[in-house]
Amino acid sequence: MRSRHCRRIAGVVAGLTSLFVGACQAPLNGGGTVCTTEFVYGVSATVTDAGTGANITPGSYLVVREGTYVDSVSSMGDFLAAAGERAGTYTVTIGRSGYSSFSQSGVRVTRNECHVNPVMLEARLLRAG
Repeated sequence: MRSRHCRRIAGVVAGLTSLFVGACQAPLNGGGTVCTTEFVYGVSATVTDAGTGANITPGSYLVVREGTYVDSVSSMGDFLAAAGERAGTYTVTIGRSGYSSFSQSGVRVTRNECHVNPVMLEARLLRAG
């Protein structure tokens, strides 16, 4: 049985072919939680065209900010991801050239025994102009 704090997320992130799998494993022989070496991003996102519903994640960008910490990525794949293994409360901005951007404050990423608990966002962007 998996720890109730463990989560699973699968997908190609920021153009990488890494597959996110279980962040924690069941305790061995009744012992404590055994953590994996997987790298888990705190904030992940997909981007769609608000008018058509088409996935426009490739070519989009994600920026997360907390105080002086800033992490940003541009996507060539199906997901955007940032704030790797970093808990915090972020202001998130998602955008793409030719579209209005999406911004959300107070995106809270928590931590479990092993890794962060990922937050997945979907940004529906309107064409600019």
